[in-house]
Amino acid sequence: MNPLKLVPLVSASLLALCAIVPAGASAIDYDCSDFATQEEAQEYLLPGDPYGLDGDNDGIACEDLPHGEGGGGGGGESQPPPPPPMLDKSVARSAARDAAARFVRRNSRLDHSSFKGCHRKSRQHVNCNFLGKGEANARRYFCKFKVSVEGTNASHSTHVGDVRCRSELRQVLRYGRAKAAMRAAVESVAKKPAPVEIDRVSRLKFWGWSEWARDPAESCYVEVTAKLLRSGHLRVVTRNLQCEEQPPASS
Repeated sequence: MNPLKLVPLVSASLLALCAIVPAGASAIDYDCSDFATQEEAQEYLLPGDPYGLDGDNDGIACEDLPHGEGGGGGGGESQPPPPPPMLDKSVARSAARDAAARFVRRNSRLDHSSFKGCHRKSRQHVNCNFLGKGEANARRYFCKFKVSVEGTNASHSTHVGDVRCRSELRQVLRYGRAKAAMRAAVESVAKKPAPVEIDRVSRLKFWGWSEWARDPAESCYVEVTAKLLRSGHLRVVTRNLQCEEQPPASS
């Protein structure tokens, strides 16, 4: 065959081949053969698995790849793929705070939460810790929880997990108990029944005072406090006892 006749035939074949190549073939699309280790592939497992690296949807990318440092799966001449974009900690922190606020609003036992810091797990995974607090039905509640933020600065998701809560009895000194104990303390000083006026200082403490006549010519005044201790015992103290002679009544 004449070699000159082959030129049009080869050119036509090349044009036909180019015609069947899809326009989007130049877009980056990773698969497991692009990575050297499972850990490297895991960094590219984004929310929604756009690259199809997790076939069984168990959260582990390219399970058949070796772990740790080792040979690549794409041959000696293949170049490692560029690293995925990093999720900024400031973006993750803001997203985690919003997720924590939603978690507190949904929990009737919590009133607020405090931020306890973030740490990075991978380029696109940041964990942030929080402590939630609240009071209800004479009890105080404490909940430690973690907010995981995964994805990119432009597209990321949050998940609240590792929730650990505890509660403790919220101690309150009741008015009736305080009044009875303070009256008894005043009467031990006055040596007779005496009225007592009291006011609440805090949920654990009352302050009060009493005034009585020791005899027609003398009156006394004393202050008294009652405080509920952590042990549950009530401590009552009298102080500033003052007795003065009354001026004679004018005729």
